[in-house]
Amino acid sequence: MIIEHLALLNPWMTDYQVTQFQMIDMNLRLNVKISFVDGSALFIKEIMIDGQQRKYAYHWQDSQCRLICRWDNAPDWPDVNTFPHHKHLPGGIEASTEIEAVAIFTAIKTRFETGTTGEPHA
Repeated sequence: MIIEHLALLNPWMTDYQVTQFQMIDMNLRLNVKISFVDGSALFIKEIMIDGQQRKYAYHWQDSQCRLICRWDNAPDWPDVNTFPHHKHLPGGIEASTEIEAVAIFTAIKTRFETGTTGEPHA
């Protein structure tokens, strides 16, 4: 799950907050906010319906609340060849495969390690 992979974000993570956790039968709703040393923040939303259908959004923004990247599977971009999975970048929408927290945490870690400011690769 998400919490067990947080160690990937050390030493860049300054705080995390579970802002919502609700589990009823096979349904899950989880919201997490992770703050970083540069003032950026990652907002995570994971929803599981009947233990099978997964909805997710990982929204990473800088200290000025500007989008760095958001990965999600909201069915709002049907022309993307990986529909419903896609990512939002400052320059537009791109294809993206279904993604898990560990891949996003790794992309964020790499970006901090290399000091790059371009598109996160996840």
